[in-house]
Amino acid sequence: MYRGFSAKLIDLFYNPTFAGDAPRQTVLCYLASFVSRATYVCPETVCECLAALLRWAELYVEAHATSNAATATGAANAATVRRLSSTGTAVRSSCDIHALFYTACQAAFYIMCFRGVEAAKHYRMALRHRDDPDSPYADIESIDIGPKRWRFLCGHALQPVKHCLESVRIEFLHLAEDLELFRDDNRQGADAKRDEEKFLEHLWNASTKQSRNTPHGPKNRGSTSTPARKRVTIIATSALQEKKRLDGGVGGLGRGSNPLDSFFPFDPYLLEK
Repeated sequence: MYRGFSAKLIDLFYNPTFAGDAPRQTVLCYLASFVSRATYVCPETVCECLAALLRWAELYVEAHATSNAATATGAANAATVRRLSSTGTAVRSSCDIHALFYTACQAAFYIMCFRGVEAAKHYRMALRHRDDPDSPYADIESIDIGPKRWRFLCGHALQPVKHCLESVRIEFLHLAEDLELFRDDNRQGADAKRDEEKFLEHLWNASTKQSRNTPHGPKNRGSTSTPARKRVTIIATSALQEKKRLDGGVGGLGRGSNPLDSFFPFDPYLLEK
């Protein structure tokens, strides 16, 4: 049943006639949250969902390679902020123009933050059995989450890592290093390691103000730093909760800057202490 639900969400996302971009972004948030939080979703399905998101993102980049929105100066466009022209009309930022693309990338990063270890292990085992006629694994193309795809997407001039939820961005970059997601298959030994380190350093510098040594995940739970001063309790009104959601501080990894106004419906609601 969960495979059918996941497939339905992917079909809706892939359908360009489905009610516009905003509903498709909502579908992506549901897909990412469901696959990440439903522990009964098998690793193969996780890989299939990730591969589908990566495939769509690659097609998007290819389709917009020569468009006005994604020109050869895409790096500059990605850094553009909302501003007013001399006529008073708003010039749309890269985040607005490519919102669906960034949301799809964020969904992939988010899923990896929670299920990345299982997904990477499953994919690598499938690679080992790709020439085995009796392999119990799905076709490699349907679960392809290899380094080449991650490097192409994360290193693209549109800078998708930079334009996602801050906490997702930081956790994903740490996870990518732990799982060697960017390790070039065509290089071996020290050369491969240096190349990966250089690529990661570039992503950290280009995507976040945080240090690469920023604590993440379980490692951050045992922090011995001085606790912040306790704030005065504020009545939780509907308006306040909406503001916290837009700021990315309601549940799960939803913390820090939230340029896409994302939400993850299956995340736990974090109660205030």
